[in-house]
Amino acid sequence: MHNKESVYTMKTLTLSVRLDAEEVRELDQVAVRDGVDRSSMLKRFLRRGYADYRYEEACAAYRRGEASLSRAAEMAGMRVNLRTIIF
Repeated sequence: MHNKESVYTMKTLTLSVRLDAEEVRELDQVAVRDGVDRSSMLKRFLRRGYADYRYEEACAAYRRGEASLSRAAEMAGMRVNLRTIIF
């Protein structure tokens, strides 16, 4: 049995997105191929795109000298194992 403090509930919101017919057709094809519904496929794409965005922003901040390597990794949602980096 779980107490109230050990149960995590994710609150979701509904968003509206406008796509052209060809984008919807392609989205539906990929969703069917992967065996998921359209909403799940959109979430997957959004999460992957956001992860890529965070990575690119973190790399840019590191290149500009605005973030250390460890800070850039944190910004990108990654870890840096300094023992494996060869200088």
